Amino acid sequence: MKTLIDTTRDKLRKLAGQDYIFPDNREGRFISFDISPNEDVTFTTSVGTYTKQVSEVPFFIERFRTPSGLPALPAIQALDQAKQQVDNMVPLGELADILMDSIRKVKGNKEYIEQARAINDQAKTLVDIAKVRVEALKVVSQFQSQ
Repeated sequence: MKTLIDTTRDKLRKLAGQDYIFPDNREGRFISFDISPNEDVTFTTSVGTYTKQVSEVPFFIERFRTPSGLPALPAIQALDQAKQQVDNMVPLGELADILMDSIRKVKGNKEYIEQARAINDQAKTLVDIAKVRVEALKVVSQFQSQ
């Protein structure tokens, strides 16, 4: 089970390297963070440094906005969900295993060629679906960085 520090660290890693409007209405880049042993979190940004207790961080980062004024965390969560959907949609390892098995069967039995073609067509469809989702991810990423 994740602790508050683990959850905080995960969220901050996703925010790092991006531009935001911070709670004090200054706009800049979130560069890095550090969590001290006494649970102080220090945020280093291009416009200054902020220090908060771990328990204060969720409320503080909820108030981050993208340069277009949208809440930062929902945009990041939407991107994470889209990435997860792509991962779930086309399990590439499983797909590669099926295709390799099909190739072995064709090599051993030429009568299997029609089935292999059908498998190949289905694999192409899965790859096409993944490509569409990747394009959607690009759109969400561009939207997030605006």
